[in-house]
Amino acid sequence: MYADAATTITTGAYFSVPDAPDEYVRHGNIYAKMPEPRPFSNVDDEYLYAVYRGYSVLSRAIQLRTWAGLGGPSHVANFRQSDMSVIEAWTHGVRYIPFDRDHKPGTIVDFYRVDGMTPDKWATAWQYCKAQLGKPYNYANILWFISRAERADDDWGNVPAWICSQLAFVSVALQDVYVMHKPSYKVSPYDIVQSPITHYVGSLYT
Repeated sequence: MYADAATTITTGAYFSVPDAPDEYVRHGNIYAKMPEPRPFSNVDDEYLYAVYRGYSVLSRAIQLRTWAGLGGPSHVANFRQSDMSVIEAWTHGVRYIPFDRDHKPGTIVDFYRVDGMTPDKWATAWQYCKAQLGKPYNYANILWFISRAERADDDWGNVPAWICSQLAFVSVALQDVYVMHKPSYKVSPYDIVQSPITHYVGSLYT
């Protein structure tokens, strides 16, 4: 389902309850500072970032701890348009799956281009993500992430388990394109949308 004019959010400002889209009111009067959703159409890019505005308990914890605001970004994946699929680090591990599978109905998914990511670089990043399929979700890293604690290591060469934003970030950083300049385990979905080199191109609903 395409996001359309019925789901207008005031760009660059928090919206109040009377201005909130119906699905946000239905999810508990949550608020976010995000782009105004527009249809994902006439986008030629084969690969993009898919950024999810989730509303589960874990999603809300991530939103609050990353200053995204409730209803802001909570999950990110590498997206391929030709089969509408993502490779994502999910609760049961890294998987290759339709972009809307297992996400709550009505979740907004925003899509972003990344400066410097050529089609060849994206294809290489996608292959890197495919090589990670089956690796477990890093629940311990989520605790590091939410607690904002420091770690001594940030080894990209041998990551045994992933969180979503770390996999998305590393797959692109290995192409010498840096969405953020910080340790990979600290990169959040909100960091990705706030990066000066990512650009919103449209939204879909799950």
